Amino acid sequence: MRRRKKEGETVEREKLLSTPALRERGWTGSILNRFMPEPDKLKDNPHYKSGPQMRLHLQSRAEKIETTSEFEAAKNKAESRSRIGKEVAKKKKAELIVEVKDLPIRVKIVPNLTTRAISHYNKRLESDNFDGDLATSTSDEKFLNRIQVNYIRHRLTRYDFALKGMAGRIGTAAACIIIREKVYDAIADAYPGLKEECLRQKMDRRQRDGELGMCAE
Repeated sequence: MRRRKKEGETVEREKLLSTPALRERGWTGSILNRFMPEPDKLKDNPHYKSGPQMRLHLQSRAEKIETTSEFEAAKNKAESRSRIGKEVAKKKKAELIVEVKDLPIRVKIVPNLTTRAISHYNKRLESDNFDGDLATSTSDEKFLNRIQVNYIRHRLTRYDFALKGMAGRIGTAAACIIIREKVYDAIADAYPGLKEECLRQKMDRRQRDGELGMCAE
């Protein structure tokens, strides 16, 4: 006599789809909440023991829903909304790039630059409780050049102000890189003796940007 299968055994035997797998098939969060709000099975998170359980859905159930006109209409609407959103984001990013390329960068020329940079560096070192040696006029020349460029960038230009003005806007990462390089070029023009250090920092930031995939600060 054949034993009748229990419901739980059927779920175990059939193929299950995770939420990411459903997204690849065109299921957005709102579509999932509408057509399959409850999972067929919950599974412990394989990556984080304390994380939320994985919500799994029967593939056969998903496939059946995907054949309905209601699902097709919801999917088409979501794809259209996504496409429009991407086009708007692309336009806003392009507008921001044009804006920052036209942004004038002015660098203040001040006397006693090395003394100012040393004082600024040491104050930051002490206020942030960094474990490091204080800068002096006899410190390594390359080190002094570095802190002078940093001082100019943050204190003698509107670099930080420009970055704050972009916060939350689409395309900020690309715009940040453009502004930063414009600032380095402006510093090199205003202080020719620091041109080599400006170039070094610019190349170093480019490498870090590439590694992080974003504007490295």
